Amino acid sequence: MRDGLRLFIDYTNRWKSRSAEANAEVEQVPAMTFENIKTASEKLTFSKVRVGLEGEQYKPKLPRPVDESPDVRISYFRNRDKVAALAGALLGERRDTER
Repeated sequence: MRDGLRLFIDYTNRWKSRSAEANAEVEQVPAMTFENIKTASEKLTFSKVRVGLEGEQYKPKLPRPVDESPDVRISYFRNRDKVAALAGALLGERRDTER
């Protein structure tokens, strides 16, 4: 149950700041009767899982928002002295990094 809930929490978090796009995605989905849902669910592929108890799991492929930003974030840690040495080599002078 926790895994299923996490799947939908992640989905809603991705769409949080894009309500207009999210609404457009949802509006494309046609309304279905219970019988149609039941028939469609019988065609779903479940995978076997065993975490504690043995069971089956279905992971839907949920839509993702299009990320049009050309920027990416790169973040990591390095030794302060090595960073200062690299900065000196690249910038032509040695600078102490903030502590």
